[in-house]
Amino acid sequence: MTQNLFFPTGHCKNTKLGGYLLQGGLGWNSRKFGIACENVIGLDIVTANGELVHANASHNTDLFWAARGAGGSFCGVVVCFHLRLFPKPLYSGAITQAYDMKHLEEVYRWAYEVGPQVPAAAELQLLMSRRVLRFLGAGIEASVPIFADSKEELEEAKAFMLQSPIKKKAFLSTPFVPYQVATMCRFRAIHYPENHHWCVDNMWTSATINELLPYLKGIAKALPTAPSHMLWRNWHPSARQADMAFSVEDKIYLGLYGAWKSPLQTRKSCTWATDWMRWMSHLSSGIQLADENLHNRPARVMSDTHLQKLNQIRAVRDSSQVFSTWPTCPYPSYDPRVLYQ
Repeated sequence: MTQNLFFPTGHCKNTKLGGYLLQGGLGWNSRKFGIACENVIGLDIVTANGELVHANASHNTDLFWAARGAGGSFCGVVVCFHLRLFPKPLYSGAITQAYDMKHLEEVYRWAYEVGPQVPAAAELQLLMSRRVLRFLGAGIEASVPIFADSKEELEEAKAFMLQSPIKKKAFLSTPFVPYQVATMCRFRAIHYPENHHWCVDNMWTSATINELLPYLKGIAKALPTAPSHMLWRNWHPSARQADMAFSVEDKIYLGLYGAWKSPLQTRKSCTWATDWMRWMSHLSSGIQLADENLHNRPARVMSDTHLQKLNQIRAVRDSSQVFSTWPTCPYPSYDPRVLYQ
């Protein structure tokens, strides 16, 4: 029976719920409903000593705090998540515009400037690849999923795209097209095909567009063949109401996704994402767990105070170190501009 309920699940259909909920979870309508872990209201956990406990805002509060954002560094095995659900939005769908790569600077300047005004019911995503919409040439695909609870909210969420000053430069532009989440996931999946190897990395940033543009242009020049791509997400988070381990987010999210099938592509595609994120790291305020590459590029995943608290919880709850934490292995230092000239 249809319940007409909604949860901000992951954008990709193959996102596994356990890791998604533990690490944060930036999903459908998260700008309005909050990130996934913020909507975890309880967990059943097997602790390091083998005890089954329930954790929520009143019981085992240390584990409840840590489980919402610790990701792979959580010191327990979650066997059940209890989630806050929402009424299903009345309207869901997306607006899409596609631009030739020659308009890169104009597109990203517009995205940066409009970012603070994007309504919470909309999520502005820019995907840059050598094969826009899977079949077309190199360019930037601007896609805006919208979830609205009223006609008025829908119209407000659509306006910034339909009235965009660069809209006329798009070689493809759609009106708002109604979609269910399942259809949105299928469209998203065209950029994440199966039977590929993937190497990804990411960063949160509040850098200015003038600081970012030289890197965006360099990434565009160095893009491996599709489905490799760069994702820009205007985030501009609201204040989090929940006190939890998750503590690093910023105005803009940048993710690089290197994909390849042939062994001949391994060197360039496997290192491309992390090379460029390393080069840009001085502009980063941290990373988002999920699309990270901590084995090759250790980076900040939560605030210093939250990390200290997590380590204190781990020391008490897992004194024998049954569970591992994030890797901190060293990595080589070199300039990727040398590799991709």
